[in-house]
Amino acid sequence: MRIRQVFPTVAACALLAACGSSTGAATPSPAAPEASPASVAEPAQAVVAVPMPSSSPTGELTCGSFDMAAAHFLTYAHYAGLNVGTNNDTTGSFSDMNEAMGILTAMAPECAPDSVEAIAALGVAAGQTAATYKPGDDEAVKAADKAALEELKAKGVVAWDAMGLDPAVWDTTIRFVD
Repeated sequence: MRIRQVFPTVAACALLAACGSSTGAATPSPAAPEASPASVAEPAQAVVAVPMPSSSPTGELTCGSFDMAAAHFLTYAHYAGLNVGTNNDTTGSFSDMNEAMGILTAMAPECAPDSVEAIAALGVAAGQTAATYKPGDDEAVKAADKAALEELKAKGVVAWDAMGLDPAVWDTTIRFVD
């Protein structure tokens, strides 16, 4: 799969994450008119940039890219956990987590077909965590951040098990420094 094919997938993950972050009442949008096959436009390119995986100098995503994205996802989740109770900016960690999630989502059917649903659930949890996470040392903020990261961890354990990876790594990935 080429990187340009991943952009719509990453955009879909970002949209799913954004859906979980809205606080207002949802209003249904009117149904779009059906387009004839001749008038179907190319999908728009996402604004999210996916870095070229170092495991593939040609820009093609491989199962090696999938494995690397899984490892990176753990790292970014670890960084977020370490920042609970601080005023540190975690925007970069969650942005990088989103990019890794895009690769995991795109390559799961090829590299770990039994994990597609678990990876989708992990993506939703990652989006919800990013949307609710707040910096600060207020006890209520810390409790909410910890709860969101614990939910991310629970989905991560299920996804890692489905991917055939050792889910025990999540026990040391999410750490809180109090």
